[in-house]
Amino acid sequence: MPAEGSLQWKPLLLQNGLFLASQHAFRFGTQEKTRAQFGGPFLKDYVNSLKGFSGWDDGDEWLANYLGHPLQGSVYGHTYLQNHSREKYIPVNFKSKDYWQSRFKSIAWMAVASTHYELGPFGEAAFGNVGLSPGTKGAVDLVITPTLGLATLVVEDFADAKIVMPIERHIQNRFVRLTVRSLFNPARSMANLLRFKVPWHRDTRAGVGFQTNAFPGSGRPR
Repeated sequence: MPAEGSLQWKPLLLQNGLFLASQHAFRFGTQEKTRAQFGGPFLKDYVNSLKGFSGWDDGDEWLANYLGHPLQGSVYGHTYLQNHSREKYIPVNFKSKDYWQSRFKSIAWMAVASTHYELGPFGEAAFGNVGLSPGTKGAVDLVITPTLGLATLVVEDFADAKIVMPIERHIQNRFVRLTVRSLFNPARSMANLLRFKVPWHRDTRAGVGFQTNAFPGSGRPR
């Protein structure tokens, strides 16, 4: 058993590596510009891509910067929390010091992971050479991903506590329960998939088959 309060680095790095690979697969599969800029001298193009970092804007659409990247940051935050032997069991309680400490700790990992995605040797500057063309690499994602990522994570916690759990109290149907758990927490659902669990898994309560009179349930979550 891991020591209480310890971060399990191996699964954390593996899950974030899988997330990184899935993002690259999406980029190469859907973006012609990414495919077009790949295949040149790797190290030279990577270094020149880093040199292209300038200003705030990166040329992406508003939805990518201010919706997509906060969701990305929230996935990073959830992977941190679900791999911490203590903090993954801290329930949502907005009056709890433990809750807020755990969430603010997660922002550090969001910053590390998002910085690597933007500038690291396995990130988009290296694979696809984002930054090689002028105006395609700025500070916006480095700032927005962890900060609004934390906000997105907290909003998902709020939705889980104030919308999903009341629905679960009143509706026995498993399909309804797993659907609302998944849809109201998209970043958490993705983080669950990265550890090969169902999207609607919760570390702090039982699975969708619990009885209402036993809410929030005991026994092993699933």
